[in-house]
Amino acid sequence: MDEVDALAHLWSDPDVTRYLPSGRPVPRDRAEAGWEGFIRHWQEHGFGPWSLFLKTDDTWIGYCGLRHLPNSDEIELLYAIDKRWWGRNLATEAARASVEDGFSRMGLDRIVAVAMPANVASIQVMKNAGLCFEKNSHIFGHDVVLYSISRSGDLTA
Repeated sequence: MDEVDALAHLWSDPDVTRYLPSGRPVPRDRAEAGWEGFIRHWQEHGFGPWSLFLKTDDTWIGYCGLRHLPNSDEIELLYAIDKRWWGRNLATEAARASVEDGFSRMGLDRIVAVAMPANVASIQVMKNAGLCFEKNSHIFGHDVVLYSISRSGDLTA
């Protein structure tokens, strides 16, 4: 729970939350519940989002990892980075590591990611991590694009 304050700060930024399901800043209590959900996912499934820290000084910059896509059998790649660190390929680096871990350590056959069509930066992260457009979908009450990668498209292959 050490990163709850950092997550609350991240999710309070309207530029960061514009393309999250809420579409607007998230109150601190919801950020705390979200963090608890990440921890619970780790406890129940042995995987989940990781905290991301800069290698140079251990500054918390966001999160990335895999989780069960709510109301689905799919495993979702998710990520959010503090906007001070946008444009440095850090989300892509973390997304690639998450996909590789999903295939190598976890033995997954498939990973998906979703984004609102207007979230061009997130879609680029998905593409850079090896995911390909699969279909338009409706998830979290929003029209989204769904990208996927299968083990045969594994980055380590």
